Amino acid sequence: MKIRPSIAYSLIVTVPSILFFSSLAVILYPLDWIFLRKRQLQGKWGATVTVVKLGWGYWMLWAHGIKVKVSGPAAQDLKKMKGVIFVLNHQSVTDIMTVIKILPKASSFISKKELRSVPVFGWAMKVVGTLFVDRSRRTQNQALSEVNDLMRDGFNIIIFAEGTRSPDGKLLPFKRGAFVMAIEAQVPVVPVTILDSRLCCPKGQLAIAPGTIHVIADNPISTKGLKIEDRHQLSDQVRHIMLKHLEKFEENRETS
Repeated sequence: MKIRPSIAYSLIVTVPSILFFSSLAVILYPLDWIFLRKRQLQGKWGATVTVVKLGWGYWMLWAHGIKVKVSGPAAQDLKKMKGVIFVLNHQSVTDIMTVIKILPKASSFISKKELRSVPVFGWAMKVVGTLFVDRSRRTQNQALSEVNDLMRDGFNIIIFAEGTRSPDGKLLPFKRGAFVMAIEAQVPVVPVTILDSRLCCPKGQLAIAPGTIHVIADNPISTKGLKIEDRHQLSDQVRHIMLKHLEKFEENRETS
């Protein structure tokens, strides 16, 4: 069934689904806390993540008629990866749903601490594994240290390197935080390039259109032995990989 993109349809699908899955998170989390308390203390997650986070991501993609195709050297191993930082470009709000579908369950976004206090939504973010970082200088180092410990235990971090959505699909300047974090924790960086998600929902638009989002997963880049001063070189390496994929994809589109 072809779904006609419209603001009304997207709002009808999105708003109730956020309320439903956020409420479901609030209901399920106490059960996780009671029966899986030991796992919670270890920073591990139970049914809440599976049902709420994956359920919301898959539902939103299906409801809007969006398919996701993954290719690249690491396509087959993507869901098996542990203790890595996935670095992605950012074109659309649909990128969030996309990474929920293609990346391992034990993968977390990092968000600013202030969002944790938003009623219902903030709690839902917490119980599905979002890691909140206090950006004040007094506590930031401690928060990042805790994130590093989680990665060493096998958890993954998801970071959009540009920090915001690109309006035209072209790469914006990269923030260095992901690369500093990877070097400090000595964990691999995995470049994941998202292609054409902006055609489903470009920045500044509310309506989500059906379509196919292509994703290219590259092999992990080791940070063993790297020092903080190597962050620029690591950032440039990842950026070069993504640029190459984006340029080749556009060339193939023009010739097809």
